[in-house]
Amino acid sequence: MARKKRDQVKREMAQAHHSVDRALAGIMKLHTRFEAEHQEHAAYLVLVAKSLMKTQEMMLAFWRNTWGKLPDNIESYRIK
Repeated sequence: MARKKRDQVKREMAQAHHSVDRALAGIMKLHTRFEAEHQEHAAYLVLVAKSLMKTQEMMLAFWRNTWGKLPDNIESYRIK
């Protein structure tokens, strides 16, 4: 893979990772609103949050397997 294309793919992967981060933050906000009065709904939100965290783990595993190692700061690829 050409260097330029590889850098673009890394950037897209870092952006996707960031998007999952933002989604996770939103889910946690919802969880705090539902936690007090609707524990059953809050429990579903916990499961959604866990699945998002697992998704991020799998994205990082993909990164490590594809490019040999994880970056020190994945955000540095997203901003380029």
